[in-house]
Amino acid sequence: MREKILQVKTFGSFSMIYDGKSLFGRKVGETQFASMMQMLIHERKKGVSRDRLE
Repeated sequence: MREKILQVKTFGSFSMIYDGKSLFGRKVGETQFASMMQMLIHERKKGVSRDRLE
């Protein structure tokens, strides 16, 4: 069974690739999704409150 990998690029432009596919499409909410994912990744040890995410 092939291992699925999440690749996160945080220098320059932010991008995320999971199993060879970009997690960002050409959706209107793309920047909101990118901001939320950056917050979750950077604060993964202490967590992010739901209020802050909203």
